[in-house]
Amino acid sequence: MTEFLDSPQSDDAILSDSKSDRLDLILGGIEGVKQRLSSQIEAVRIEALSQASQYGREGLNLIIKAFREDSEAVRRSAYFCLCDRQTPEIKKIIQGYYPWDWKSCKNLFICPINADSSRRLVMSANGQFCAFNRSIMDRDNLEYIPEIWDLQNPQKLRDLPSFKTPPKLAMTNDGQILITGEYIGQTISAWNPQTGEKIFTQSVGAVGSVAIGEENETLVFSRNLPHRGSREYTWETQVEIWSLAKQKRLNTVFITVEEDPQKKYGKFGNVRGVAVHARSKMLLCNAFTMGQTGNPIEAWNIVEGKNEKSYTLNFPKYYRNQYPVINPNGLSFATAMTYTAPYSTNPADRWILEDPNEQTVRDRSITLWKLHKDPEIDLLENSSKINDSECKSLVRKKQFLGLIEAGEIDCCAFSPDGKILATSSRTILAGRVTLWNLDSYQKICIVTEENRPIEFVKFNQDGNVLYTATDKALKAWGF
Repeated sequence: MTEFLDSPQSDDAILSDSKSDRLDLILGGIEGVKQRLSSQIEAVRIEALSQASQYGREGLNLIIKAFREDSEAVRRSAYFCLCDRQTPEIKKIIQGYYPWDWKSCKNLFICPINADSSRRLVMSANGQFCAFNRSIMDRDNLEYIPEIWDLQNPQKLRDLPSFKTPPKLAMTNDGQILITGEYIGQTISAWNPQTGEKIFTQSVGAVGSVAIGEENETLVFSRNLPHRGSREYTWETQVEIWSLAKQKRLNTVFITVEEDPQKKYGKFGNVRGVAVHARSKMLLCNAFTMGQTGNPIEAWNIVEGKNEKSYTLNFPKYYRNQYPVINPNGLSFATAMTYTAPYSTNPADRWILEDPNEQTVRDRSITLWKLHKDPEIDLLENSSKINDSECKSLVRKKQFLGLIEAGEIDCCAFSPDGKILATSSRTILAGRVTLWNLDSYQKICIVTEENRPIEFVKFNQDGNVLYTATDKALKAWGF
C-alpha cells in the first residue's frame, strides 16, 4: 500500500534551483533546505526559510538559527516565520525584536491630490486603492465628488456622482467595496472602486459615520434622530450593524446624548465616530457634543441578534476626545484627547474665556484604554506627570494619559501587530507624524514634518508601509 505524505521528505527527488544561478544540483527535502540556507545568495536563504517550516522541529531549529545568526533581511524573514507561534520558547526568542527600523524609512511615492479634507480619506489595507472627497463650486452650489485612486500605479481611476454634503466614506481591506453615507440624502450606498458601478443603495436616514469590520463582512453606521420624547435638546443615535454581503440589518444600538439644559449653546449632540472590531465583537461609539461636557465613549458587546452595553467612558468637563481607533489585536483602543479652557457667553451672545489668563487649549494627549467586555476598565499605565486636579481624577478613574505631543492631535493608527502607534499632530500651519513604541511608551521617531496639517495616517496590512496625507498630497513611507 502506498503511503502519501503531505510534507516533503529527506529522500525526495533532486530539485533544480533556477533562482540561485548555480549550475550544480540542489537536493530536495530537509537536506535541500540546509543546502539553500548555506547559499551565499540572500534571496535563496530567505526562500528556504518558508520551506524549513514544513519539517517539524528540525526545520524550526534552522529558522531559529537563521534568526539569531544571519543577515538583517534573513533575520526579518525568520521572525515572520516564528511570530505566529505562541509557545513560551518562541516568545522568549523573538522578544524585543521588531522587524522594521522606522528611523531609516524613506519616502516611496507622492500622489498629488486635492481633497476637501484628508481626515475623510479612506484606504484599503492592501494599499491598492484610496478615496477622498473633492469639493467644487458649480453655479453657486457647493458639491462634493468622491475621487478614487489606484495607488499601485499612482493615478486617478474615476469620480463618483456628486453629493450635496461630504459623504462619509469607508472601504473594505481588499479594496473591493467603497461605502458612502450621506447625511442630507439619508442613504448608504456601496460601490465597486475599480468599475465605479453601484452595488446597492439603501435609504436609512441621516448618516453620521460609517465603518467596516476588518473581516470585510460587518458594516456599521450611525444615523442621528431628534429625541421626540424630551423637552430638552437631545439627540438619539441609532447605530446599525449590518451584514455587508447580505445587505441586511443584524442589530441596532441606541445611544442618547443629553446636554446641560442651563447652557444656551450645546443642547444637542450626536455620534460622529464609530469603530468596530469584528473578532472581539466590540463596537465603540464616540459621542460629539457642543456643550462643555466631555464627549463620552460607549463600548458595546455586539453579537448577532443581541447587543449589550459594556460601559461608558465619561470624560470630565472641558476634556474632548475624538475618533477612537481599535488595536488590531482587539485588546486596546486609542483616542486623542484635548483640554479646552472654559468659555461662557456675554450679553452679545459671543463665546468668551471665563478666565482671560487661561490658554485656549492647554493639554493634548493620546489616551490608551484596555478593551473589555465587562464594566471594569483597567489602567494600562500612567507615563506622564499630571498636576491638574481634573486630570488626576481621570487617573483615579483608571485612564491612561501619555504620549503628549505639541500641537493638536488629529488622528492615530495602530500597526497591524499592535506594537506601534502613529499619531498626527499639528500647529497652526504645520503638521508632523510621530511613531510610538507601545511596549515602552517612548517615541521612536518623527516620520515627516509638513507645512500643512496632516489629518490622515494608516499602516498597510503588512506593517512595512505608512501612509500620510494632507489635503494636497498622499505620501507613502517604507523600506
